[in-house]
Amino acid sequence: MVLEPTPRADAYRTLVAERKACAACEGCLANPSRIDGGIHDSDRLGPYSRWQGNLDAPLVVVGQDFADVASFRKYGGWPGPDVGTNLNLVALLREAGFEIQPPRRGVPDDRLFFTNAVLCMKAGAGRGRQQRVPAWCFKKCSGFLRRTIEIVSPRVVVTLGTGALAAVRRAFEVKGSRLRGCVGKEEPLREGTVLVPMYHPSPTVVNTTRSMETMRGDWCDSVALQAAASASRTSRETVRGH
Repeated sequence: MVLEPTPRADAYRTLVAERKACAACEGCLANPSRIDGGIHDSDRLGPYSRWQGNLDAPLVVVGQDFADVASFRKYGGWPGPDVGTNLNLVALLREAGFEIQPPRRGVPDDRLFFTNAVLCMKAGAGRGRQQRVPAWCFKKCSGFLRRTIEIVSPRVVVTLGTGALAAVRRAFEVKGSRLRGCVGKEEPLREGTVLVPMYHPSPTVVNTTRSMETMRGDWCDSVALQAAASASRTSRETVRGH
């Protein structure tokens, strides 16, 4: 990704460099820069940011963590095009008025900005993307998460699941109710940005906790998301008009 020399881009480059150098969770999690000599790493904050890495995005989506080392290797450091969570997320964003393309290795879409509360990979393999991450790793990554949101400065931050929700609240030192009682509801996060908690759209959650039909309603009914999507469309049309 080629970034223009702006204060925002400079801040992002610094953040990525610090992520690459971080060893705070070494021995528990693996930094992408240290997996196979960094051949699957990139100049972006993480794998999900390779798919959606627009620093001017009106929406930032925050997941818990990306994957384990085996999955990171399997997809070459990109989100999997056949992963149910990713395909469900595309469908849910469409309900909210955002049209994005499914992930495709080597092809950034860059309409929004995606990231994770924990940026390193779980050491285990074959146990699923939402296996347990030690609480202290969320705390160690908290500064990266806050700075990411401050750099992008979106209108809306959507969290996927309880882990991501707790991480964003911790990063900005705000409190709130459990996910079940606040799903889809706006919460003030920082000046100009609201937080909208959502359930994680993994097949496991869809099949056991909250159906895809119900999740579609959550995203469709969010006034904050619809407003951000409308503003984004207007901005793109204005650019095309010039």
